[in-house]
Amino acid sequence: MCGGGVDLTIERKQFGDRLILERFALCVPAGEAVALTGPSGRGKSTVLRIVAGLDRDFHGQRQLDQAVRVTMVFQEPRLLPWRTARQSLLLCQPPGGAEAVAAMLQAVGLAGAEDLYPAQMSLGMQRRAALARALVMQPDLLILDEAFASLDQITAEAMRALLRSERQRRPFTLLMATHSPDDLALVDRVVAL
Repeated sequence: MCGGGVDLTIERKQFGDRLILERFALCVPAGEAVALTGPSGRGKSTVLRIVAGLDRDFHGQRQLDQAVRVTMVFQEPRLLPWRTARQSLLLCQPPGGAEAVAAMLQAVGLAGAEDLYPAQMSLGMQRRAALARALVMQPDLLILDEAFASLDQITAEAMRALLRSERQRRPFTLLMATHSPDDLALVDRVVAL
């Protein structure tokens, strides 16, 4: 095991006849922050989905301690359309309950928007709600897939500052895919695909 973190070996990953990844290995010790970079279509999102346990259709091995609490922020916010921002966070039954939810929604700048449904929010608000949902769960491993992509520069930097603050307060492993050079300041190591 890779220092209590993520230990992944992908011998081969295909979508139909299309080879996506071959002979790829990733070791992320507990508490480390790693960014996957590279051109679109190289398999960054696929690696994240395999690490999260959402894609098991690959040849290789994924090792992750069963007790590790994993949360993921996808490229699309993936909020339930019939739940408000507050309800989406409460549905996860986070440590700290409603008080933690209120504090996290405020931290991502959604105070006053807690009772909006996804259709009533901008894409940037939805992204922040998705980040709040992941962080309020106090993950051991946070996976971010282009989480700040559609945020304006000021808001994106505020979310990066929040992420740094959360990791200082309660260290956790971070694995992210990004095209943004600004995101690389959040990580200890960069892996190019």
